[in-house]
Amino acid sequence: EEGKYYLEDHTGQVLLNFSQASLLTDGFVTENSIVLVEGEAIDGVLHVHNMGSPIVENRSDAIKAIGLQNTDIFNSIGSLSELEKLRDQEIEHGQEGMFVILSDVYLDSPSVMEKLERMLEGYSDFTPLPIFVFMGNFTSKPQGTKATMSY
Repeated sequence: EEGKYYLEDHTGQVLLNFSQASLLTDGFVTENSIVLVEGEAIDGVLHVHNMGSPIVENRSDAIKAIGLQNTDIFNSIGSLSELEKLRDQEIEHGQEGMFVILSDVYLDSPSVMEKLERMLEGYSDFTPLPIFVFMGNFTSKPQGTKATMSY
C-alpha cells in the first residue's frame, strides 16, 4: 500500500508505525534494506521506538563470533581447512576483484549484442578480470512450449 511500510521476513509481515521512532544509524535506510527494529506490537501494528542498520563486521570476525556452521548456508565449505584454502586463494588472486551484474540482457537483439561486446572490450585490460553475472530474461520474447502456444 502506498505510504505504508511493513517489516517482512519469510514468515509474514507487520505494519510499522514511525510516529515515535528514532533512527539509530549513520546514513539512511531504504526500502527493501535489512534493518534492526525495536518497538512495541499493539493490535497488529509495530510501533517503532528505534531503528537502524546492522553493524558492519568483516567475515573473519563474524565466523569467530558465530562459527562456520552458521555462516555457510549453502553447505559449500566442508571444513575450516577448506575455508583457509579459500582465504589464501582470495589473498593470492587479489582483493581488487569486481562483480559486474547485468539483468534482462536480450541476447536475441543485435543492438544489445553490439553494446555487450563493446562493454566486454572495455573490461579486457582489467587485472583480474571481473566476474560477470547475467540474470534473465535473456530473450525479448518468451521461449518454450507454453510461450509458443501463446503466439
